[in-house]
Amino acid sequence: MSFEKGYGGAVVFESKTALIQHYEKTLGAQLLWGIRMLINTPEALKLAQQYFKDFDNGTIQDP
Repeated sequence: MSFEKGYGGAVVFESKTALIQHYEKTLGAQLLWGIRMLINTPEALKLAQQYFKDFDNGTIQDP
């Protein structure tokens, strides 16, 4: 993961049109153009902490 290597964690993806507002509200995503969206590093970090239970301060801890 990019956080483990000391990099940022920005994510760019293409959304279905009907989900754009949902991703803006729930993930903090930003609409770039068309259907392309961006999740910046702070929001990506929150997602990693939420979905990777062993994720701590940008790294995944050994079991």
